[in-house]
Amino acid sequence: MTDDERRELRDLMQAHDQMMTEHQEWMAAREAAATSPVQKSDGDGLVYRTMNGNAPAPAPQTGAEPSEEGLNLFGDERDQILAHAVGYAIAELRAEFERKTNKLRREMTALHRQVDAHTESAIEIYCTNVERRLSILEGENIRLKAMLDSRRRKNG
Repeated sequence: MTDDERRELRDLMQAHDQMMTEHQEWMAAREAAATSPVQKSDGDGLVYRTMNGNAPAPAPQTGAEPSEEGLNLFGDERDQILAHAVGYAIAELRAEFERKTNKLRREMTALHRQVDAHTESAIEIYCTNVERRLSILEGENIRLKAMLDSRRRKNG
């Protein structure tokens, strides 16, 4: 391998390294934009505190005793009515939560599809730019070789 070929190879490798560095920077910026702004904590998430004389007061005792029939807050049929009303409210809230959750899942799926489409498009554009820059470098390399050959003929 001649010195000219070594220099040419070195220049091409430097250009390749530059393009790879730019690609890595682009990928890092893309990944940083895609990460969640919330991060998991390093520890186990528990905080232990000691209280000096600040213990909560005990809950007041009610006159009614709990039973297997229901809440037994009133001691009559109102307990059963309240239990049914609370159960109905909880069921309605769960159904509303499921509807909203399903809607958000559908929206998130649509957004993922859009992001994937844009990502593929961006990658194609980036690859096209890399190919264009590589062809420019190849053209410059051909011109430099021609210049070197002509100078070598003049001097030789």
